[in-house]
Amino acid sequence: MAVAVGTLAIAAGPTAIAIGALAPGIGAFPAAGWVQVIGDPGIGMIVIWVFGDSKDPRIRRFKRLRGPRAQEELVLKHVFVGLGRMGSGMARRLLDAGLPLDLYNRDQAKAQPFREAGAKVHTSLPEALSGAGALFTMLSDDEALKAVVNRETLSMLAPGAVHVSLSTVGVPAALEAAALAREAKVHHLSSPVFGRPEAAAAGTLKLCVSGPSAAKKTVKAYLPAMGEIWDFGDEPGSACAVKLAGNFMIASLIETLSEAFSLVENHGVSPEAFFGMMSGTIFDAPAVKTYGNLILKGAFDGAGFTVALGAKDASLVKEAARRTRTPMAFASILEDRFLRALARGWEGKDWCSISALQREDAWS
Repeated sequence: MAVAVGTLAIAAGPTAIAIGALAPGIGAFPAAGWVQVIGDPGIGMIVIWVFGDSKDPRIRRFKRLRGPRAQEELVLKHVFVGLGRMGSGMARRLLDAGLPLDLYNRDQAKAQPFREAGAKVHTSLPEALSGAGALFTMLSDDEALKAVVNRETLSMLAPGAVHVSLSTVGVPAALEAAALAREAKVHHLSSPVFGRPEAAAAGTLKLCVSGPSAAKKTVKAYLPAMGEIWDFGDEPGSACAVKLAGNFMIASLIETLSEAFSLVENHGVSPEAFFGMMSGTIFDAPAVKTYGNLILKGAFDGAGFTVALGAKDASLVKEAARRTRTPMAFASILEDRFLRALARGWEGKDWCSISALQREDAWS
């Protein structure tokens, strides 16, 4: 399939146009293709990129216009960094959707399946980031984010590029990343996700998004390929606060289910029978069913979300509560559960394994 590229004289400012709106003579586009145009008055640049139905997701051709006459052809990369269990599923969804995407992972072994499938995999972070128009990161914690996103690395991106942080990090980390992005004349978009690895692979994640509207428009073709978008405004910390509050609710659910199971069992009632009624009536919700079944089965290995990550998030919740003077008494109980699990050496177990600690307490 041929891919055509052109420049348009349009008003500066992020926008998207349909193929039918293109001026004659720009080129022939496939019927299934689409075009997105980004203008940035701050740097005097207009970029147009065209995607069609090619089976090669790396097809990308751009032209940049600087000034009224001078133009040069260039290639802008869209890069995904972080190919753990979640990141791999998300990157695969983007590639399967036919979207241009380069990849990088510190542990190159995790990137090998993508390389074997024909994806462009970089062997160093500077190589991956150099001239990139969009950077997607899915990293484990605040420190990992800071190692990848800092003054030095952001300066490697193309002017006006967008960094999309898909990780669960603290609000201060998100605000710092956004401030560094502004210094580098690029955009930051917070987009932490709800969902386990199977949801990432299926493209059914829930994405909490906050940041500048221009950044949202730039990557609007990418986010829906990973799941459902929930917009929480322009402040970069908002989506992170939502994600931490949601994870607090899930951890609370794990503790609640375990305590309820212990209570009925200590009264001679089958926890499975109790759960069958609850999950089929007044607590008919996906999270209840997922974690209730994992707890009852004791399925704590092959973690979708580890104790180590749960402990990290419990700490971030407490930090957020202290910073805003928000009383959260139950958050302290959950933090203690995760600390006890870490003391047992359960870092790699699923975070719902904290239920085993509660049941020990109930039977002691």
